[in-house]
Amino acid sequence: MQIYADSSKIDSLLNVLKLQKKDTNKIATFKSISLEYKNSNPSQAKLYLEKALILIDSLLFENEDIIFVKKLKSQKINIFSLLGQNSDNFGDFNAEIIWQEKALNLATEINDKYGIASALSNIGAANLRLGNYDISIHKFIESLQILEQVNDKQLIASNYGNLGILYAYQGNFDKSLEYFFETLDILKVLKNKERIATCLNGIANVYYYKQDFPKCIDYYNQSLKISQEIGDKVAESMTLNNLGSIYNESKDNEKALKYYEQSYKISEEIGDKSNMAMTLINSSEIYMYDGQYDKSLFQINLGLKIAEEIKSKELIKVCYDILSELNSLQGKYKDAYENARLFIQYKDTLADDEKTKQISELQAKFDTEKKEKELKISKLELESQLSQNQMQRILIYSFIVVLLIIIIFTIFILRMFIQKRKANFRLSVYNKKILLQKDTIEEQQKEITDSIKYAEQIQGAVLTPEIIFQENFADYFILFKPRNIVSGDFYWAKKLVSKQLSVNSNQLISDDTDNAESLIIAVADCTGHGVPGAFMSMLGIAFLNEISNGLNFSDKIIASEILDKLREMVINSLNQTGQEEETYDGMDMSLVVITSQVQSSKSQAPSSKTCPEFSSGFQAPSEESEQDSVNSNQSNQTNQSKISGSDIFQAQWSGANNPLWIVRTVTQSSGLLSYEPEVRDTDSPNFRNLENLEEIKPDKMPIGQFFGTKREFKNHTFNLHSGDIIYLFSDGYADQFGGEKGGKFKYSNLKELLLKNCNLEMYKQKTELEENFNNWKAEYPQLDDICILGFKI
Repeated sequence: MQIYADSSKIDSLLNVLKLQKKDTNKIATFKSISLEYKNSNPSQAKLYLEKALILIDSLLFENEDIIFVKKLKSQKINIFSLLGQNSDNFGDFNAEIIWQEKALNLATEINDKYGIASALSNIGAANLRLGNYDISIHKFIESLQILEQVNDKQLIASNYGNLGILYAYQGNFDKSLEYFFETLDILKVLKNKERIATCLNGIANVYYYKQDFPKCIDYYNQSLKISQEIGDKVAESMTLNNLGSIYNESKDNEKALKYYEQSYKISEEIGDKSNMAMTLINSSEIYMYDGQYDKSLFQINLGLKIAEEIKSKELIKVCYDILSELNSLQGKYKDAYENARLFIQYKDTLADDEKTKQISELQAKFDTEKKEKELKISKLELESQLSQNQMQRILIYSFIVVLLIIIIFTIFILRMFIQKRKANFRLSVYNKKILLQKDTIEEQQKEITDSIKYAEQIQGAVLTPEIIFQENFADYFILFKPRNIVSGDFYWAKKLVSKQLSVNSNQLISDDTDNAESLIIAVADCTGHGVPGAFMSMLGIAFLNEISNGLNFSDKIIASEILDKLREMVINSLNQTGQEEETYDGMDMSLVVITSQVQSSKSQAPSSKTCPEFSSGFQAPSEESEQDSVNSNQSNQTNQSKISGSDIFQAQWSGANNPLWIVRTVTQSSGLLSYEPEVRDTDSPNFRNLENLEEIKPDKMPIGQFFGTKREFKNHTFNLHSGDIIYLFSDGYADQFGGEKGGKFKYSNLKELLLKNCNLEMYKQKTELEENFNNWKAEYPQLDDICILGFKI
């Protein structure tokens, strides 16, 4: 299937438009979007051109700088011209003339020679389509005279091509071909495929009139191929119509009607009324000669209606000619006579200058003879003094003539009334259909929104309840902001009892005699956001629950093994094999396992005399202070479910693309850390201290299939002290666009913000994060889901 508009490019331009602040940049973007829609969706093209015009007028009203104003007026000329060409695509040539005359007047005002020549050429082309040949050739010649000074090859080629069309209409085919081939030579040098296709179509038309059908079909096919390559629906529709005419001449009615039908559908889709009328006229002629008079009459009446709407004299003339012949074949001789008279009337209007001169001479002779006859009649009347009977006959004749005129006028008015009533009925039916479709779309949209909101409730139900954080930490906050109702980010936690692990030379060593309570906490960022992301998050939560439920009492909990197992389950469930054509769905994750330090002869954690006390969280009695012991005992009595042990806790962490941040406690005596943090994984470059914030860098690979070598996730071990704050997060906050320059917030600013507020209570930290996010984002849309989990040991 041919795609006529580059949707990716349009989406890119729309995204650029959202970020633009200056009106001058928006004008250029509006114009670029319009040009993308030019041949595929003229209505959308017109909409964006009108938006550009509004911005230009507002800037002209606000500015007085001469150079800037002239530049704006030049842009306005270009927009006027594009709006005129857009009307041409709709077949509304009168509207095109109005727009091009506006461009001509403004170009004349600022002495823009190119703008003047371009407007004259476009006015000439529109009049050519309307059958105003005398005006058309006058405008083309004026344009070419100016182009001799400007030397614009593109516009010269356009004028030559239009002259080729004009001479073809007048029957001078050799002269027409001469201009068309000159045009083609210029366009090949310029490599303008769109204009080349149009020119090839014109050459084929001339060969059609010369009855050279093989050459005609060859040039039509060349034109059609280029039009389809570049997605020019207007040219494609016109060429299909012309191919239909060729097969019509060859008496291959089936092929002819097939091409006419294809042409009509495309013309109707893009609103090209001129080509719609032509295809209907051509189809009507086939049905007429095939004896299908009703179909023929329906097609030609519809074609006539469209031709009258766009005021195309040439098409109206052809319609009346066919109607006259059709009425004659049906035996409706009165209608045939009336339509023949209208055909002659329009034919006379479209006659060239020589025929017009001949008609004028005949009219003058007729007037002279009429006057002579009138003088003779007057003389005879005076001499003979007509009798009373003769006067009565004159009166009777006059009455009959008047009566006939009244009858004809009444029939005409009645016919117009019937047509108007039919049109109003059709319009009423269309309006009802539109309203019905509107209600259906609104109902469907409501159903979709309700479904997503219900999905939000389901997702909220499977997320870890906050009670687990309340029971196990001194303080905490969860900043959870989905972009589109449901989220691709999630947080998860689970409390387990397992084998005691100790840290020795950065290695995990199992203590077979003691068991300890462990709390596993994770924050994940799944591929995508909204409904697709929510599906992945549900999958991730389910797999984590399955992994944790499968751990036996005697199992050792190792953070990296959880990520390895999770990755294996994601790859298997999504049937990922590593093929290039697959989608690499998965998730990024930061997962920490915190285990209480059990006081035993095998594993005794050192205490810190300077560590501050906390009334809740991971509680441990101090060995040095009686008051500390009292506080700790009270805390343990208050909540028996919290992990017990000393004030030092064993921790493991493993990360897939997302890091871990730790803010250590600070004392008054040193102003820095309350203790020198025990060196955890110091041989690894993954540790990096920023004042009192420690960062452990993740493995640069996701949980899921990816390009590159798959390896096991690294397990990092370290100790945590009472009062330390852990931050787990996705990338949504740091990647948010905003600020004065519209850039990303970045991780460095997020670190500074957390350090600045780390002494605040956790709920206040959350408030500061939310306020900062809203101030930074301002009018920019939220780009991704956001999840930040902070908790104090």
